Amino acid sequence: MRIIIATLTIINKPYAQLFYHEETGIVHHHLTAELNSANLKEVLFAGNELLKKHHATKWLSDNRFMQAHAEEDADWIGNQWLPQAIEFGWKYWALVVPQSWHARNNLVDYVNLFHDMGVRVMVFTEVDPAMAWLLNIDKQPAKR
Repeated sequence: MRIIIATLTIINKPYAQLFYHEETGIVHHHLTAELNSANLKEVLFAGNELLKKHHATKWLSDNRFMQAHAEEDADWIGNQWLPQAIEFGWKYWALVVPQSWHARNNLVDYVNLFHDMGVRVMVFTEVDPAMAWLLNIDKQPAKR
C-alpha cells in the first residue's frame, strides 16, 4: 500500500530530493550515489530550516541509494548539524538504510549517536513502512 501525502518539494537535484509533507509535518530526504559533502550539507541544512520553520519533529531519511561518506562529514553531522536539528525540535527519525552493506555500516554510529542525544530511531529497508511508523509514532500510548 502506497501512502500519499501532500508535499512541498524543497530540493530536486540529481544527488538528492528534499520534501516537506505539509499535512503530517514530516521532513523527508532521498539521497543518491551522486551525493558529495557540499550537497549533503545543503540538504541537511535545508531540512533543519524546515524543522525550525514548521516546528516539525519527524524526519524520514531515504538513504537506499546513498554510498558511504567521508569521516569529516560524520564529524560535521555529529558536532554541528545534529545539535541544531535537536534544538529545532527533532524527535523521531525513520531511517531507510542503503542497499550497500558498506554504506549501511557507515550509518550505525549515527543511529547510536542520535539515539543517545534523545532522537527516537527506527530502521527500515523500505520507505512505506518508515512513513507509516512516523505517521503513527505520536499516536501510540506512552509505555509505563
